Amino acid sequence: MRGRRGYILVETVTAMAVLSITAAAVQQALYTAIQARGLARDYTVARILLDQLAAEVDLAPRLADGATESGVFEPPFDRFEYAWYVEQAPLEPPDLPPGLDPARRATLEAAMKHPMGRVHFEIRWTRAGEPVSVSAATLIAPGRLWTDPGGVGQ
Repeated sequence: MRGRRGYILVETVTAMAVLSITAAAVQQALYTAIQARGLARDYTVARILLDQLAAEVDLAPRLADGATESGVFEPPFDRFEYAWYVEQAPLEPPDLPPGLDPARRATLEAAMKHPMGRVHFEIRWTRAGEPVSVSAATLIAPGRLWTDPGGVGQ
C-alpha cells in the first residue's frame, strides 16, 4: 500500500489535463462553427443584396460609360456597403461565317460597331472585425451603354 500513496493524485491531475484539453478543443470547434454559420448567413444576405442591386441597375434605360455609385443599404442591412461602376467590355467581334447573306452580314456588322458594357458590383461588410466582400459583373446590351460622342468617356 505504501507505493500507491500518490497514485490517485497523479490519476486526478492526468484526468483534469485531458478534460481541459478536450474542453478547449470543443470550445474552439463551437466558436468556429458559430463564425462559419454567421459568415454563411452574411454571404446569403450579400447575394440577395447583389441581386437587388443588379435589378435596380438593370431597370435603368441607359448607363453611361464610367458611371459609378456607392452607398449603404437600408436598415436592417445597413452594415453592408455597395459600389458599382460601368465600363466598356473589351470584347472582340466574332468572325462571321463566309457564306452569310450580304444584308444579314451588314446588319450584324452594324450591330457590332456599338460597344457592349459591363457593370461591376461589389458588396462589403465586416465579420468579427475582418473585412469581407463579394463581387460580380454582368454585361449590358450595346444599345444601353451610352458613350460620349466626343470620345471623352471612352
